[in-house]
Amino acid sequence: MSRLIHPRPSRSWAVLVAGAAAVTVTACGGTSSGGDDAGLVERGLGEIPIEVIEAGRSGTAPVFVEVTDLSAVAEVRGLDAPAPGRDAGDVVRWMGDLTLAREPAPGEVLTVPLRPAPLFLDVVGAAEDLREAIGIDPGAIETLVSVTAQLSEFSVVSGPHEPAGGLVEVGGGVLTLGEGDDNEIAPDRSDDLRLLGRPWRVGAGDGSLAVSLSTRAIEAWLAGGETARDDDDLVDVARALDDRDVLSAFIVDGRFLESAALLAPDPFDDDGGPNPFDEPRIDESFDLVGMGPALVDGDVRYVVAYLFDDAGEADDAVASVEAVWAGATSVVERTPISDIATVDSIEVDDRVVTLVVRDERGVGIAALLAGVTSGEAPFVYR
Repeated sequence: MSRLIHPRPSRSWAVLVAGAAAVTVTACGGTSSGGDDAGLVERGLGEIPIEVIEAGRSGTAPVFVEVTDLSAVAEVRGLDAPAPGRDAGDVVRWMGDLTLAREPAPGEVLTVPLRPAPLFLDVVGAAEDLREAIGIDPGAIETLVSVTAQLSEFSVVSGPHEPAGGLVEVGGGVLTLGEGDDNEIAPDRSDDLRLLGRPWRVGAGDGSLAVSLSTRAIEAWLAGGETARDDDDLVDVARALDDRDVLSAFIVDGRFLESAALLAPDPFDDDGGPNPFDEPRIDESFDLVGMGPALVDGDVRYVVAYLFDDAGEADDAVASVEAVWAGATSVVERTPISDIATVDSIEVDDRVVTLVVRDERGVGIAALLAGVTSGEAPFVYR
């Protein structure tokens, strides 16, 4: 049972018309069922083979999972809906508007994370090359699910995409763009899309395409076996985000910093930066953090969900979570976090603590959230 620490504002979705109120992730490799009434993020987890997550966790860096409904975000932002056949310049402008990969105009605060960028979006400007070489039309992506990790990279897009005729089948329905073994770097085989010459593996589903550097990842996606939706940790965070109707989600799995891991401040440094040993910290360790933008009564809010080991630790952590957001200093911006963002509500549901955060400056809080694995105050535990 959940426990509301501060009241949660009511949500109004009238402005979305038929957009995010009916968010779905198209079934791809047989991993999601059409009758599923789960939310955007949980359904997105159903598109990720569990071995992709496990491969990422075997490395020494965090695992990043992203699920985004570009159609819904475009509608909320008043942008054109995803559409096929756009030229490269239009795609770059459209994707830049969605992700704010440019200087934002006043009031433009609803962003799609796309950090780090999925494999093929590193070259989104090569729209025609992507269409011709793979079959992905970046200006027509409706939903995006991606995993980026040290030893794993995998993405699924839905929309009017069909595998390009020039792809070569390597067996079991797996197609390839380029020759060589998985992750093999071959500069002599590089092109405008594959700057390192590594082969891209591709799989085709019902209205969706999957892309990875791993043959096994595509095989598992096509087979439709166990997925990230069978991972209780990821699902608990996904449901916390879905319960608050996020339009996109960015989940970071593992490798958060302890205070002791931060470098001691230079005693001769008088530039006014925060002393990491004087700052409030979250008292309990956490394993996952999920975040994403949502609309609350027509205004943009950011949802942040922490996963702790158990319900007792989640309860014990609440006071320190509040203290960090109210009293810590941003490492990046060197200003009180309360000047950047304030907490509208905080709720405990079993082992998940979920905050709804308000942007205090009207310019977004992307820089703060981007520090999730680099020592930014809300993501460091004592």
